[in-house]
Amino acid sequence: MSIDLGVYFGGSSMSIAFAKDDKQAIIVNEHGDRSTPSILGIDDNEFSVGLPAKQNRIRNSKNTILYSKHLICKNTSQIEETLKQKLDCEFKDLNDKEISFSVEKNSNPYDLSLSQVIEKELKYLNDLAKANLSVKECRAVFSVPLNFTQEQTEFLRNCAQKSGFQMLRMIRNPFAACMAYELEFDNNNDSTVLVYQMGGNSIEVTLISLSNGLYRLIDSIDLLNTGGDQFTDIVVGILGEEFQKKNKADPKTNKRSLFKLKANAEDLKHILSTMERAHCSIDALYDGIDFDYHLTRQRFEGACNKLYQQILQPIDDLLKKNNITENEIDKVVLCGAATKMCRLQALLKQKFNETKLLNYLSPDEIIALGCAKQCGILSSTKLKKSSEQDRFFKSLSTPVYLQLGGKTEKILVARQNTPLPLKRNLNLEFDLDSPKLTFMESNDKVLANIKLDTFKTKEIGILFQIKLNETVEITVTEMASNERISLFLNSEENVES
Repeated sequence: MSIDLGVYFGGSSMSIAFAKDDKQAIIVNEHGDRSTPSILGIDDNEFSVGLPAKQNRIRNSKNTILYSKHLICKNTSQIEETLKQKLDCEFKDLNDKEISFSVEKNSNPYDLSLSQVIEKELKYLNDLAKANLSVKECRAVFSVPLNFTQEQTEFLRNCAQKSGFQMLRMIRNPFAACMAYELEFDNNNDSTVLVYQMGGNSIEVTLISLSNGLYRLIDSIDLLNTGGDQFTDIVVGILGEEFQKKNKADPKTNKRSLFKLKANAEDLKHILSTMERAHCSIDALYDGIDFDYHLTRQRFEGACNKLYQQILQPIDDLLKKNNITENEIDKVVLCGAATKMCRLQALLKQKFNETKLLNYLSPDEIIALGCAKQCGILSSTKLKKSSEQDRFFKSLSTPVYLQLGGKTEKILVARQNTPLPLKRNLNLEFDLDSPKLTFMESNDKVLANIKLDTFKTKEIGILFQIKLNETVEITVTEMASNERISLFLNSEENVES
């Protein structure tokens, strides 16, 4: 027997949902939690994933691996310094696209590649689904961030397959979130959706156009090294300050004490998402001294004022970049556990006061639910039997630009990582004295030169398409006469017409 699953693998947490009878539900782990920390621990000869690894980090930090998703297809020189500081485990280059971790197993040195780490984390989810649902096979749809390259997507897909999942498709996070709310069935009118996702260490804001049940990516902005972890750090600062007031000692100077503070600070942050007060009690926090404190939501939110402004800035930047106002946004979708914070939701409601804020589904579950829904659709329509090329997500590996003859300015036709197939319509005016169009990639590699000598007027329409097999089709139409110039080229060609 098999089951249809949706998997969200994040930098800080991961979750898994199943689809049955057109309904989706989250699979709860053995601790009763609906999401699992994306953490792997090695203790003697045993590997642990999730909560046990997180709890053992205090005494086993050198053998605890975090943020594995953020390290995919990166060597040591490509990892951000702020992220390196959060990694307790030693690591080195395995090759120019993958790192390995130096840990201890049975008190002996042991190297663990990043792919092995992710495979063990995903195998935990696979085993969890099989045990809870009493199945032998797991069909799955995974989600990936918009900024994931094709190489990173393939890396994660290979890890998922090796961990036991039968992969049907990989989709992007914001589209999975929209599918969880079934926005494609709302109505036949065009609408614009803003998806705001905040994880532990990153923020992704995406604009999506919805027309006749079809999603189209407008644009996206991501902000790294900013997210829920920064709110946890603020709580750590408050707790450390209160301890220091009473005991004239700073617990943050001791690594073990700092781990205890962070673990409790994270719990307090989540409690304050729904409660006005949260209680913290830590045994032997520092130098054998116990610590007990009540934190109010008012103090927490007051300390986070500057951070709230910082995490909302990508929204302003994205809207300004695309000449869209807040009133033109029809729906706002929230993703990620950090978006549960009451103050953040209040600020978003204030910002989009005429827009529907979608948060009735748990923000840290909707991506997995959307993936599960997609998996159920693929299974029921037997799309799983389609070719390898159709089954796995493909995207544009480099941006495409258009340059009009006689001008140095480049017009962006399609941004990097735009899902394939893609279709773009442009209405432009060209210089009759320099009747030429040049399509090129970001490295100035020319895809096509098109001469417009036969056109008598300067107003033209351009249809630019890239198919799933990466074949490019360009049609240029003179608006006055409807005369057309068309060309076709594969990914290895460049054409002059």
